[in-house]
Amino acid sequence: MNFCLADYSYKGTIVDVVSDEGAGYAHYDVIVSEVFHGTNVVDPESRIEVTTSLSASECGMPSLPKGIYLFQGKGSPKEVSSCNVVKLFSELSPAIRVGLISGDYTRTRAYFYDNMRPATGIPEVTMEETTGASPLRDVEYNY
Repeated sequence: MNFCLADYSYKGTIVDVVSDEGAGYAHYDVIVSEVFHGTNVVDPESRIEVTTSLSASECGMPSLPKGIYLFQGKGSPKEVSSCNVVKLFSELSPAIRVGLISGDYTRTRAYFYDNMRPATGIPEVTMEETTGASPLRDVEYNY
């Protein structure tokens, strides 16, 4: 599954969130499990750990629960940093609207909307984790 509206597409997991909405502060721990450039997967075995401490009010970032997200970014995957993470989340809308994958990773469901597709072509994506698999790997995409 590739959304190629930007230079790179990422599949990432938010593994921890510390948020104080009153202070406009959010801290996100993100692991990027797959990076796409065009239709090519860039080093699919790599996991890039990104720890960000960002001000939600300054960066315009939403409050995001733990979960797996697909998001877009610009720049080389080698340059993934706090700055790029700000871009990744800020570019979620309106180019791509991503549904939260909830649950315990045994059977999760999300809806992905790509505004470049016709309205009738919006897919429903079911993601199922195989027994004993890591929530970051061995995930099947069923269309």
